Amino acid sequence: MSDVWAGGGNEMTEQLQLTAEDLACQTPAGFAWYVSGGPAKRGTAYFKNEIFRLTRHHDLLNVEALKLVRTALTGDGAGSRLAIAIPCGHGKSSFTSLALPGWLVGRYPAWKGMLITHSYDFAVEWGRRVRDVVKEHGDRLFGVRIRRDMEAIDNWETPEGGGMLSLGSQ
Repeated sequence: MSDVWAGGGNEMTEQLQLTAEDLACQTPAGFAWYVSGGPAKRGTAYFKNEIFRLTRHHDLLNVEALKLVRTALTGDGAGSRLAIAIPCGHGKSSFTSLALPGWLVGRYPAWKGMLITHSYDFAVEWGRRVRDVVKEHGDRLFGVRIRRDMEAIDNWETPEGGGMLSLGSQ
């Protein structure tokens, strides 16, 4: 899968006869590729105007993230954690702080998440990005919207009660 994605998402969709929207709904990495402009082959502001390319470490992150989601949904592995040690500029934040929460809210609209970083401003910036991605793509991909009365950048919700609270540890 990663070899095909490394060359571009369009080959993946053609090979598996998936639409770009289908691919975006399947995994957090597919969602990252979609919202970064992959189907149009042009970058978007969500990913600094670059198309998200799934490399081997993103493939591994994707698999491990899906394992955590599965254990959370089944109730197995309470307190399971994933430590990520990857150099700067390799997509950790884009994947874990934007694509994964955006995909989770899309797939599971009642999911409630918290995004906690070293500072409030940094957390709010990522929370705003996730909210904006869900506002732009959530309805088309997943049938999910943001409540108009609960769409603050640091605390927003879906009509199903899910959403995200962004906090700084300081």
